[in-house]
Amino acid sequence: MDFIKNFFSKHSRSAFKKELRNILGFKPGNISLYKTALTHRSIREAAAENNERLEYLGDAVLSALIADYLFKRYYLDHGYKKASKWVLESIILPHMFMDDLELLEINHKNKLYGWANKNGKVLEFETLNEKLENGRRLFTVAAVVDGRNVAEGKAFNKKDASQIAAQVAVEKLGILNADSVIEEFGDTKAES
Repeated sequence: MDFIKNFFSKHSRSAFKKELRNILGFKPGNISLYKTALTHRSIREAAAENNERLEYLGDAVLSALIADYLFKRYYLDHGYKKASKWVLESIILPHMFMDDLELLEINHKNKLYGWANKNGKVLEFETLNEKLENGRRLFTVAAVVDGRNVAEGKAFNKKDASQIAAQVAVEKLGILNADSVIEEFGDTKAES
């Protein structure tokens, strides 16, 4: 309980550091990283002020450490370094075009919102259905443009379902970028 009190107290930076050292077994360097890692999004909405970025990074590091341990523990053919080199040279480098990927917009929801805003359309995502499937909740979400259901997506969480609905809508409407205007809505196609 003292740890939590120290975390939220502005005047006990050294006490917080001491508690962290007791828990971790080493002296923390950048104390603000630990405070960010312990701050839930419900307290601070901005990504830089809550634990989501660090949680993602931590999950990736943890996955790498576990994979490394399992690889070494069960002495898979030629080992991690050989496998890593082969994957890099045979799969990643010949088929990854980083410059193209950096320009590619993967967030279809943002693309659809950008198009709607640019073209004076009202975009909403509505949950149409929620049911249990194999013990999990399955959501059906619709992308609705100017009151019209344009596309639907299904997933085991609302965020993924709305992203799928947005992707289907972007493809269905032929949106290349925010400047594309669709004939279906009474306009002519135009791109800048």
